[in-house]
Amino acid sequence: MLPQEQLNHFKLNAIEELKSVNTFFSNWNIWKIEIEEIFNRTNSILEIGNNLHKVFFSTRSLGRDQSTLSSGGYAFEALVAWYLNLVFWNTNVVVVKKKQHLVPSCVNDALSITIANRTTNSESDLILYKVPLSNSNLNYSQMNDINKSIESSIRGSENNTNLGIIQCKTNWNDNAQIPMLWDLVYNSSVHLPHVTVGKNGFNTASFKKFSYSFMTIPTNNINEYSTNSVKVDRVANITGGNYWSYPTKNGVAKNLNEYFLKNFPEVFAGVSLDAHIHSSVISTNIYKKFFNLKFL
Repeated sequence: MLPQEQLNHFKLNAIEELKSVNTFFSNWNIWKIEIEEIFNRTNSILEIGNNLHKVFFSTRSLGRDQSTLSSGGYAFEALVAWYLNLVFWNTNVVVVKKKQHLVPSCVNDALSITIANRTTNSESDLILYKVPLSNSNLNYSQMNDINKSIESSIRGSENNTNLGIIQCKTNWNDNAQIPMLWDLVYNSSVHLPHVTVGKNGFNTASFKKFSYSFMTIPTNNINEYSTNSVKVDRVANITGGNYWSYPTKNGVAKNLNEYFLKNFPEVFAGVSLDAHIHSSVISTNIYKKFFNLKFL
């Protein structure tokens, strides 16, 4: 297999694990109906992103307890991971939940925070990393080789790596300060006493680009959010951007489809996002595997 095909195989195995999220899997039959209706009506994958709130809230009509559905943000987090992987299909960007066997060791090391001799990690829901595919001697379906590729790029003369964190929350009001603070820790040029970012020779500055983002799907009225809101101010300058699945509201939040070209524009170089999706997702029929949750 070619390097990209090998990485695609790794991606399918990682996406398959989303089915282990009970609240995601148990609601998929309802979400799938909404997703297919949007796609059949518009013939657009990006329209699914524009309407992801409708997909997520479609289970409300069945009288399900939304607090259970979004417990811990796991259902929304998995839905976002599913969608991002769909759009990033056939690129060298991997989107995974924070699980040790899905995250390269150099990425885990870079994201480690030591506070007064205690090592921890950020409250990251999703981790996105770009894998250089330049070494034909590596097998990019294997985590060890993926890690070798990223490490080699970081240490080489041409660093072609990119790392992103996305925190996904259904409650904007209570959670906006968390990504704001973690973004400050990771990206601040000011040394914080007793705080060290990274370990084993890797930190977020090791990567060519690092971003921290916030994605939300507020369960309360979106009209409550304005440029004068404290909760909006908290994430206004976060490095990776602040997103929701509603239309972009200037000074409040961007539509989540804006995430791709803001944070990983180089993987779509030479083609529009629409053109990439048409050639890599629609024409190949890979979207059918995503819609049916049949990846392997």
